[in-house]
Amino acid sequence: MIKVLVVEDSPGLVHAISMKLKSLNFECLVATDGEEALLRLEEKPDIVWLDIYLPKMSGFEFLKRVRESKEMNKLPVVVVTNSAGEEMREELEKLGILDFFVKAESRLEDIIGRIPKHLEENGINKN
Repeated sequence: MIKVLVVEDSPGLVHAISMKLKSLNFECLVATDGEEALLRLEEKPDIVWLDIYLPKMSGFEFLKRVRESKEMNKLPVVVVTNSAGEEMREELEKLGILDFFVKAESRLEDIIGRIPKHLEENGINKN
């Protein structure tokens, strides 16, 4: 089963994402801030759904720490955020994100539909 770490601080969105992932037979781990997300990495997710604007530690800082880690530096990360800033997107791409979605411009189904494709491209197949 594919394990997705959802790092998102909006309770309503976390609920919607979790329900949709579970309905598609994904295992869903949840963290509501960057610090909690670092702890959840011990559960070895296959991919991370990352918001950038989070309490305690931003998603950007979380991603930088992941990329500095020998064990997790290749972890696939998809950014789903409210920021559409080109400069932010370029910085995230330099840190090796797989994809970037702006919440207001993206449907939940479309984002989730890309997860298996990204995992397949990264040689991860759990079906």
